[in-house]
Amino acid sequence: MIKMIPSYPNDRDYFFDKDDNIFQVIGYNHPTKSIYCLEKYSKIEESGSDSTHFIWKSQLTNQSYKRNMVVYSSRNATSNIKKNNFRKVSNLYGVDFIHFPRKEIKIYLDPRKKLKKLRDQVQKSFLSLSDQERNAIEISHLFENELGIDSKNLGITGSILWEGVHTHSDIDFVIYGMRNMRRFFLGKNKLLQASDKFRLPSLIEQINWAGKFSQKSGLSVDDCTVFIAQKKFLLFFSKFYLSIAFNPAKQEIQQNTLATSETRFISIPRLTSVTIQATVKEDEWAYFYPGVIYLKNVKVITPAKKPTNFPPICRVVVFEHENIGYYEKGSEIEIQGLVQTIQNPPQDVLTSTFSSYGTTDTYAQIIVGTFENYGFEYIKNLGI
Repeated sequence: MIKMIPSYPNDRDYFFDKDDNIFQVIGYNHPTKSIYCLEKYSKIEESGSDSTHFIWKSQLTNQSYKRNMVVYSSRNATSNIKKNNFRKVSNLYGVDFIHFPRKEIKIYLDPRKKLKKLRDQVQKSFLSLSDQERNAIEISHLFENELGIDSKNLGITGSILWEGVHTHSDIDFVIYGMRNMRRFFLGKNKLLQASDKFRLPSLIEQINWAGKFSQKSGLSVDDCTVFIAQKKFLLFFSKFYLSIAFNPAKQEIQQNTLATSETRFISIPRLTSVTIQATVKEDEWAYFYPGVIYLKNVKVITPAKKPTNFPPICRVVVFEHENIGYYEKGSEIEIQGLVQTIQNPPQDVLTSTFSSYGTTDTYAQIIVGTFENYGFEYIKNLGI
């Protein structure tokens, strides 16, 4: 099988290495010769299951796998990255990532191509498809007919993509492009009316998610339950959880909102944790991974005494997806996380911050979703 790596690898793509281990691409900005990723599944010799791990089977490789990350968190991601031989500090983000060499990839899997294949072959092989695959096809048609999202801007990822579906697998969907993301949010109620297979999460499900959110963030379970109730992308379809991710389209990736090749993000060793309060200025990139939220009216809460020449904080970059979806443009928020300076800032930083801070060569950003502050970093909506 030809690997066919796209010119712009995108979040939630998957690939197999030469030993048939399975990796998930993370993020939408990558070095020229490598791809940022996590090793999600490791090939094993055993088959069946045991009391510790569920064993997965891929029809693409006919191999058995164990999952390396049962639940995503910055702690688990950091552990996953540390164990990999291709780990090194990212020039783009200033934190450790797996830099997997593109030349070492055996098979590359694109969620959009997988969905197209399912839709094209449905009449020939409908009975051989899993329940999740049949439902994924139906969902794609509902998104297309009810929301006006062209199927070319939809993808199916997760275990369906690498053909390792089992009875308890979720349905993992990707929506590409800001315009289509807005269509989804504006039309969610239309989906609920169009098909009774769609449903919102129950209170018990929300409380369960809130417990996990609380462990990752340090926020109270009560706060997390309220915030989760505000999230507009949490849905079930039939008996399956519909996990929806949002990715920038190719032309949006080329805008490169995070950095240019000259930009560097440098952590300040004596300030591993900073708390601020601010107003959300722009949130268009918030739902992508990593999310980017521009700020105004920033007030530093801790440390009470800022270091001399402390640069103005202009945005927050979110690597913990749990921390998005419950605030929007104009919301008053509190953020606790790791502070970094932005050296040689990209044009979007200059454009978005000029009216607030005037002209300066250095800005700062807060990172939420790094191992330094796991369990003690969050974004809190102060208006709820």
